[in-house]
Amino acid sequence: MRRRQGFTLVELLVAMALIVLIMAIISQAFVEGLETFRQLKGIGDLQEQLRTATVPLREDLMAQHLVASTGPVKLSQLGPPTNPVIQQGFFRIQQFSGSQPESQDSDGIMSSYATDHALLFTINTGAGSSSRRTNFLSVPLQSGGSTTTQTALAASGPPNFQDSNLLLSPWAEVAWFLVPMEEPDSTPANRKYVFAAGGSTQLFTLHRRIRLLVPNNGPVNATGETSDKIGLYPEVSCKPNPPSSPPGSTIPLYFNSPTDVLNPASRGGMTTDSNNALVIDRTPLGQLQNGVDLTGVDRALADVISFQVQYLTVGSYSFTDVSNGGVYDTAIPPAPTSPQIRALQITIRVWDAKTEQTRQITMIQDM
Repeated sequence: MRRRQGFTLVELLVAMALIVLIMAIISQAFVEGLETFRQLKGIGDLQEQLRTATVPLREDLMAQHLVASTGPVKLSQLGPPTNPVIQQGFFRIQQFSGSQPESQDSDGIMSSYATDHALLFTINTGAGSSSRRTNFLSVPLQSGGSTTTQTALAASGPPNFQDSNLLLSPWAEVAWFLVPMEEPDSTPANRKYVFAAGGSTQLFTLHRRIRLLVPNNGPVNATGETSDKIGLYPEVSCKPNPPSSPPGSTIPLYFNSPTDVLNPASRGGMTTDSNNALVIDRTPLGQLQNGVDLTGVDRALADVISFQVQYLTVGSYSFTDVSNGGVYDTAIPPAPTSPQIRALQITIRVWDAKTEQTRQITMIQDM
């Protein structure tokens, strides 16, 4: 009897069914693997974006902010028993409203967010005549201003590193704040803001705005630069003299020193609101008078949901919002009960449109 060759139809159908089943399982596992990889990549990208913002923020907070007659002073050293008198620099926290509560997590911890908190303070690298070039802060000098003024600004820097196109200084005003994101077709007359996933959660950009101070500002201010050229100095701390003068007038433009900014009205990073109260200027860089476009240069992070600043005071064991009307400013004469800041807690939350996830990072810095 001759042996049968090949497979029966039933055997082929069973084999095909098994192959289809295995392929379905493999494809599903592949899809799940791709989704997991996409989620992990999204988390990694968000983490990297947060790192690009938190690294300079931590460096700014770790820098020297205030100088008294006895030398550098920390925020935690203000008040009794030494009561140092600040001679240079300042530190300001501003909150238009307190942190907004959300819900509790699985551990029973209440979460909150904020979109109107902002920081404005001075930093001092401590650079001197014997320091390296990299120890000084620098910003380019824009064309269109007075040649005499720009020459004086360049000459106000360290003698060993003169550059006619740069202002170098160990001192600067630094501001951290949020600005609402807008659609490409948004106009001043018809604002169109961006929301996460088309919902009601508004998105913002986090900005780090820097304005250099001029320690030896006497020769610069003697050049008589007019205040109608203020738009050519967006990265230099300066104000019309007097500061209350209307924009565009031809009165002198005053360039600030680390001592001048003890007065909040003189700071380059301060402006007035609709009630004529002094507030942190949140205007980001844009088109300059000479046509140079600096839009986005001071942007540190996009798709931000929350930028929350809270402080820990001496004698307290939890971080809280700023009291006294939401403003802490070292230039405001402190009352006997004014808090001494031990540390700051800053929480940044961002949104990833690809994975529709949020990522949050909280940093605590001793002050």
